Amino acid sequence: MKIKVEIDLQELIEKGDFKTLKRVLEQQDPADVKEMIEKLPPDLKVVVFRLLPKDKAAEVFSELEPDDQLELIKLFREERLKEIFESMDPDDKVELLEEMPANVVKKLLSYLPPQEREELLHILNYPEDSAARLAHHRIRRAFRGYDRQGSTGKGEKRRKEEREHLLSHGDR
Repeated sequence: MKIKVEIDLQELIEKGDFKTLKRVLEQQDPADVKEMIEKLPPDLKVVVFRLLPKDKAAEVFSELEPDDQLELIKLFREERLKEIFESMDPDDKVELLEEMPANVVKKLLSYLPPQEREELLHILNYPEDSAARLAHHRIRRAFRGYDRQGSTGKGEKRRKEEREHLLSHGDR
């Protein structure tokens, strides 16, 4: 059973007790961190995000309301914003891009490699609730790690052996 403890993040920040703050944040689920930072003023939210590991920061950021996300985007240092955006799940990236003004979308897309940028732009062109848009993410996840020939590289030796076996023995 998990016990929920009320912690005053603002007090820890104002005291300069960043070691305790970081330890507290590491022990919390992303949803709990989101709830904790919602009460903070924007400048202190940025401090909390600086202390979070990038993967957890991306998860917490994804949970925030679009207005809060935009507010933080304006306050983040360029490197931290890039780090968080790159770590976000593709579905969350699409959702974020849909909610942001064009100048922010352009900035965020500039952080991505060309192939991923094109893929996100392609997805954004589908109607929001269309089957194609929803299926695109599921298909992408299912084939993550495969190269263009459909190989993960791991089973290539096995497939080569099967191919040689079929060529030498036929399909008996």
